Amino acid sequence: MKADFDNAIQQLQPIYGVSNEVLKVALARQAPNPVISPVGVAGLKRGAGYLVELGYFTDNPIDAVLDLRHQPAAQ
Repeated sequence: MKADFDNAIQQLQPIYGVSNEVLKVALARQAPNPVISPVGVAGLKRGAGYLVELGYFTDNPIDAVLDLRHQPAAQ
């Protein structure tokens, strides 16, 4: 994204449905972190657990869909 920020904004604008100005400010403050920490995994499991409670999922899918073997090592 950093290599061509303006192009990334153009591609993301239809997805988020907000103005380019809003996306520029939001994305500049929220650079993606490629490493999901144990705390992040716990948050994903907790969030999916809420979706189970609400009836959107029958089981918590995080362990089945999240494969962290290939992520960069945490620094």
